Amino acid sequence: MRKPIASLSLDLDNKWSYLRTLGPGRWESYPCYLQVVAPRIIEVMQQFGLGLTVFVVGRDLDQESGRNAVRALADAGFELGNHTYNHYPWLATLSDAEVEREIADAEEAITLIAGERPIGFRGPGFAFSQSLVATLARRGYRYDASVLPAVTAPAARLYCSVRSFWSSDTETQTFGSVRDGFGALRPHRLDTADGPIVEMPVTTMPLARTPIHMTYLSHLAQYSRRAASAYLRTAARLCRLRGVAPSLLLHPLDFMGVEDDPDLNFFPGMQLPGAAKRELLSEMLERFAEHFQLGTVAAHAGQAVPQWEPIEPVASVSGAGDVG
Repeated sequence: MRKPIASLSLDLDNKWSYLRTLGPGRWESYPCYLQVVAPRIIEVMQQFGLGLTVFVVGRDLDQESGRNAVRALADAGFELGNHTYNHYPWLATLSDAEVEREIADAEEAITLIAGERPIGFRGPGFAFSQSLVATLARRGYRYDASVLPAVTAPAARLYCSVRSFWSSDTETQTFGSVRDGFGALRPHRLDTADGPIVEMPVTTMPLARTPIHMTYLSHLAQYSRRAASAYLRTAARLCRLRGVAPSLLLHPLDFMGVEDDPDLNFFPGMQLPGAAKRELLSEMLERFAEHFQLGTVAAHAGQAVPQWEPIEPVASVSGAGDVG
């Protein structure tokens, strides 16, 4: 019996995007660790024989180290998706023209590396709006993966509010709304004013609607490794029993430990040594791969939602208009 198709994705958030949450200062030089994590990501995915979608931040392709790291990920056969140009978690508060510029600039940079335009998008901070997905549909994107149906959004915003410089207006736009926590877990088609697009929610625990991505598991493991394993077993079992083929989420810090970069020890899960995180990551991949065929988000979207007539992409990424 064939395993249901599921997906694995990684938001390639760089060091500077994490440091920016602490306020002005060290992030403005755009420090980069992609040259460190890219080989580790490739090694783990090849070890398990898994496909992967990597959502890339366009600004990181301005640096040679970032370009080399992303090119290595593309050469390894991974799908490259769009994660905006500047990684603003408050994307949903920007004007339509600013949002399109964020998409278009990253799109152009990724296309130069990959040789083809991305067809998938994820908003930073799970930013989502109807105008955003309409813009994506008009630009020829096949799927959006920006929704996190988790009831923990208020707690996540509270955590960020005590550690960041975000204003109260922008905080309310990150990690989704309480209402999003009760949204669909399965892939589904959205019909926008500019055409159809597939919505690929990041999977959360069926019934409980709590996160099951690696950052959450690592944070839990800091307090109890046994509890993290039990939580993971429960999540995998519920996905199987409820017929939810998961779309699982990773981040670069899932491949780094406390010994790698003391600047990042404020982040959840970064008190664990690298060996402990690799062990937990292996357990996660093994447990879900036992019941599901893990691959790219594009493959998952194409299998989960009936196809429609091809969407013609825009002729040029330069049509977004100037943003002042």
